[in-house]
Amino acid sequence: MLLLLREYTDDFYILPTEFIKTMDGDEYHTVLVKTAENMILSMFSVKYNNVQEFYAENGSYEDIERNLLPYIREQLIFNGLEDVKKPLRDRCANYLKENGDIMPIMKGMGEAQLFFLSVSQYCMQAIGIVMMMKSYHMIPFIRNDVVFQYFTLLFHSSISDEFLEKNYLDTYIPYVGQKAFDFSDKAYAFVRDCIGNGKMINVVENSFEKGKIPTPKEIVKCVEAYIKCF
Repeated sequence: MLLLLREYTDDFYILPTEFIKTMDGDEYHTVLVKTAENMILSMFSVKYNNVQEFYAENGSYEDIERNLLPYIREQLIFNGLEDVKKPLRDRCANYLKENGDIMPIMKGMGEAQLFFLSVSQYCMQAIGIVMMMKSYHMIPFIRNDVVFQYFTLLFHSSISDEFLEKNYLDTYIPYVGQKAFDFSDKAYAFVRDCIGNGKMINVVENSFEKGKIPTPKEIVKCVEAYIKCF
């Protein structure tokens, strides 16, 4: 199992701590788009004041790849975790191939524009998930590798003091769990008593010291031990 979790330094992008306070139609979408733009622009070692400046300074995928912060360059994916082994040009070309018919406008875009559109789609999705978590006190169940990757980038971005470690762990642990275990053949009573109401998540979280993000292997080992008790 490949999970792209790394140590992040304080020079990673910082977004407004106010984050998004509104869920009201057009205003929400406008703020969501702007927040995603800020998130993308600050993924670079070069400071860009706006999107137009980014376009002017990056004429090709190679320019973009060279200017990305090293750990961002290694973790930006579009189609799946296997993207990390490919140059940015191939990642974006494959994304265009997979989605060009769905979004025809992409076929006429320059490379910088296509990159920005592709990344912003996932950034907005991750930001929207966090907003739902905070507004409705929900724990999302993310199974898609690409979506979870951007969710992880968002967590490490210091986007908001309110996006706590527990918020991340509540989503991270089930993500790892569903990759390692198949609970589909379990009886309802088992699922209710073993997993229901966040029981398993809480046990796993409490198995590690506060401030530590466990590795996937550590989570799997902990879940295995927990399941054996039932």
